[in-house]
Amino acid sequence: MPVFSKFFISFSLKAWLLRLVLPPPRSKLEDSISFTEYLAAHYREHITLESVSEHFGFNPTYFSRIFAKKTGRNFNVYLSSLRLDHATHLLETTTSSIPDISEESGFSSSRAFIEMFKKVNELTPKQYRDQCNEHKKVHHSND
Repeated sequence: MPVFSKFFISFSLKAWLLRLVLPPPRSKLEDSISFTEYLAAHYREHITLESVSEHFGFNPTYFSRIFAKKTGRNFNVYLSSLRLDHATHLLETTTSSIPDISEESGFSSSRAFIEMFKKVNELTPKQYRDQCNEHKKVHHSND
């Protein structure tokens, strides 16, 4: 058997065996799911576009583009909305202080949290909590 044929058969056999043992390549949809799963698990930490793109092995510019394409949202907007949703839940369900909620939700500072919350909700976190508490009182008195 010619050397080339032996090489080709050996190469083909190795490629076939690798396909059997290696998982199939991830689809782009799976990538976007793993991106959002990662953010859902880590949004309370100090993470940035740079650190997340590095985690997934992409350069930040490319990661930002594919993240937006796959999720329909800008990375920072997506991350901020996760943090705001968590903070809103804590405002509604706990008596934790605003600084504690800010930290627990992954904001860099209480000031950053308050500014973003007010920009989105047109109320400060304290005003929002006061409204929630007032709403609860009204519902309890009507029961």
